[in-house]
Amino acid sequence: MPAEGAMDRVQLRITLPAERRAAIDDARLRWTPEIATNNPAHLTLIYHDEAPDVARLSARLAHACTEQRPFVLRLGAVRQFAPPDAGAFLEVADPQGGVRRLRELVLAPPFTSRSRFGLHVTVLHPAYGARLAEAWPSLLQLAHAGMFTADRVELIAGRGAATRTLATFTLGGGSTAGA
Repeated sequence: MPAEGAMDRVQLRITLPAERRAAIDDARLRWTPEIATNNPAHLTLIYHDEAPDVARLSARLAHACTEQRPFVLRLGAVRQFAPPDAGAFLEVADPQGGVRRLRELVLAPPFTSRSRFGLHVTVLHPAYGARLAEAWPSLLQLAHAGMFTADRVELIAGRGAATRTLATFTLGGGSTAGA
């Protein structure tokens, strides 16, 4: 792993399975290629500002993944971010509490959970919100209500097209080296 100061925005994500994300990725690439290229549809589990110590984050995730078995997540409707943000996301429900449990295990002090954490998959990032009016009719076609099993968590670094996977952790198991 590169030195901590050399990394940009280290976060944890759960990438949607290929069969669930194909149409979502197409929409993301159409409306926000700046961040969707090389960055598949996912939900962010832990944000960079919640856990800035990369070594501790990685160690805690490794332990948490031995404690947490794979779990089901449910994708819901397309919604718009609340003003003043302009953008769109897919709702995500955590009926078995797997995300909640992983966050509890990883975000113990000195890490700090965001006061506002909403589980979602961004389809049009607020940084490109000026595109929302044009994009919204096509985004509404993303009828992706359905379930999938989350079975791994990725430790990632970077932003948008520069995102790279540092390690992949299997729920109920261990980790593998990143790409």
